[in-house]
Amino acid sequence: MLSFLLLSVMGLHWAASDSPPGREGIALPKVIETLFQVTHLGPWEENLKFSSVSCEELNKTTETTLFLVNRSLKSFPHCLPRALQSLDLSSNWLKELRDQDLRDLPNLRVLILRNNLIQELHWGGTPVLENLETLDLSYNKLSSMPTCQTMMLQNLTWLSLAGNPILEIQPWTFSCFPSLHFLNLSATLLGKNDREGIKESAFAQRILSQSGEKMYTMEVLDLSRTFLPEIQLGWIKDLPNLRSLYLKKMARLKSLDGQIFKATSNLRVLDCQDSQALSSVNTQIFEDTPHLQSLLLQK
Repeated sequence: MLSFLLLSVMGLHWAASDSPPGREGIALPKVIETLFQVTHLGPWEENLKFSSVSCEELNKTTETTLFLVNRSLKSFPHCLPRALQSLDLSSNWLKELRDQDLRDLPNLRVLILRNNLIQELHWGGTPVLENLETLDLSYNKLSSMPTCQTMMLQNLTWLSLAGNPILEIQPWTFSCFPSLHFLNLSATLLGKNDREGIKESAFAQRILSQSGEKMYTMEVLDLSRTFLPEIQLGWIKDLPNLRSLYLKKMARLKSLDGQIFKATSNLRVLDCQDSQALSSVNTQIFEDTPHLQSLLLQK
């Protein structure tokens, strides 16, 4: 019996450069670099057919990583191994993601849904993905995120929404993810059609630490290739631990001034490469960034 090609997660590394165009001619950013290593694991057939194995048998298998990329899947596969820790469903035809699709995967830590057709996330009252750490929803059809009343991922640290047609981020949207360190919103439609783009308190957290203080975990934020005309204190003030801010290829960003970095004294990297509309930078803003190590303003 042929071994089924599986992928084992090796680690996540940020890369700000672009990669070749994907489906529909959209350039896909290299947000994941050396993420997988191909290995041969287990007695699974190379062309796995879920109907050929009973749910009971699948649930009992000990496979922890499953790679189902470019399989023309129109719905989330059922009867997956309960032991799964990493699942890659990239480049399929999935149109929605429901919490009931995931309730039997209690150990899942990495879920890659890149380059699908997902328009909605249907989350109910059932707790799911309590151990999920990495969620890649980039290059789908999402126009908004679900409310935090119906979605809470306590341990999520890495989230990509790049390439979705999101016009605005509402207040408290990311309070659903109290452990979030990395957020990619690049190539979205934020700020397009004169929308505000990011509402005040979009990154605010309701979760308190054991000492009763608000928790601030976000360290990396990518807003490259969006249509935001400015960085507003109303939302950046809720990112006091921000270390890296990417503003590459910003079509409408004309200036950096005011007290925008007053609350982000931990900023290490500010990347504004290829933002050709950027014509004014008030150097006084850098008095608030004593730890800045990399400032990129090419082109």
